Amino acid sequence: MEAFAKHLQAHGVEIINGQPIPFTKRFFIRDPGGNRLEIAESANLNPDS
Repeated sequence: MEAFAKHLQAHGVEIINGQPIPFTKRFFIRDPGGNRLEIAESANLNPDS
């Protein structure tokens, strides 16, 4: 997730941090129309599933 955010930043995309959510990594970006898009990844709390 961090590598993807750095990749976007390297290409001029602004990363917008959001309110933290337990067990979730996330950030927001804006599309060309100005809409806010959430990029999120949930932690796998049950590695056997």
